[in-house]
Amino acid sequence: PIEAFYESNGFMRSVLAPSLGGLLVFGEARYYGQSQPQNNSGKFDFLSTEQILADYASLLTGLKLQLNATNCPVVSFGGSYG
Repeated sequence: PIEAFYESNGFMRSVLAPSLGGLLVFGEARYYGQSQPQNNSGKFDFLSTEQILADYASLLTGLKLQLNATNCPVVSFGGSYG
């Protein structure tokens, strides 16, 4: 679950983001945790690396607009659930 990933990343939370003045966002990939489709037919049709990256780009674009931070750079770190 995303909570375990968050808890195991103390360096990013305690050192890296604060030292860069950054906002740390943990986006959960579709079909993991609470993100489950309503209909199980074709459940994994949209589960691909490309789709997850597109979701993340959409999330970041929306957050930057919402926070009036459209000119702020993004630094991304990958992770794993396992």
